Amino acid sequence: MKFNVKKFVIILASIMAGSFIIAGILFYVTGGISTVAVDVSQIQTSKKYESEDLEKIIIKTVNTDVDIIPAVIKNVDIDFYGNIRTNLVRGMPELRTFLEDGVLTVEIKYPRAIRLGLINLSQLHLDMYIPGEYSGDITVITSSGDLNIKDLNLGSLDFQSTSGELIADSVTAQEIKIESTSGGIMLASVEGALAANTISGDLTASLKYLSNDLNVKTLSGDVTIGLPENSEFIFDLNSAVGDISNEFGAKISFIDSGSMEGTVGEGTFKITVESTSGDINILKGGK
Repeated sequence: MKFNVKKFVIILASIMAGSFIIAGILFYVTGGISTVAVDVSQIQTSKKYESEDLEKIIIKTVNTDVDIIPAVIKNVDIDFYGNIRTNLVRGMPELRTFLEDGVLTVEIKYPRAIRLGLINLSQLHLDMYIPGEYSGDITVITSSGDLNIKDLNLGSLDFQSTSGELIADSVTAQEIKIESTSGGIMLASVEGALAANTISGDLTASLKYLSNDLNVKTLSGDVTIGLPENSEFIFDLNSAVGDISNEFGAKISFIDSGSMEGTVGEGTFKITVESTSGDINILKGGK
């Protein structure tokens, strides 16, 4: 059978034309693109909620740094702002909030869009001003964004992050839970039962008092815990590849190249640290 080159070219051209039409429809429906023009836009959105009967705050963000700031106010004030550079026609992130049954949920949402090679760079911030006497729970779930929180006495603090740092200063909570991938954890003058699980990030914690158990697991990250000099505790420290040190005078019950167990004084609370690849340091000097 003789190969018909002309017919083959026509079929191929038809397929290409159909593909371009379908792609054009998809780009139009999902936001469209401009391959030349890149717009720089400013975002400024504010919301306010009454804090009476508020029991929990849930924050979910993407590409946004979060600051939780105690203030002498009666309401919760939310400010979402920053700059975004994009060639998406309708690619602006939005602040979405709702309050139900004592739970305030705050989200930064990006619209669905096809982002094949598109420019979409942002410098965004979410500031939450809450009453200084707020004592409920706070949960923060972030991707590519840091959390700064300070000067609060909470029921619980739950931080879940991919590629974002946590900086907590003078925070007391009955429970502090951390799940982090690729981000540093820095806790200064904190108090509460700490449970942390990190991947590829150092954890540094300075405690005001040791009043609960501490449990830390890390993959490829150093762990440094600072405690007041009069602290008494049980410890179980394990590092597959890394050094282990404890500045407190201790009664050692077991030690080898990768583990150290024992007690300091008449300890009741237990410090457990497991590291696959990182140093473990227990230091005198918590604040």
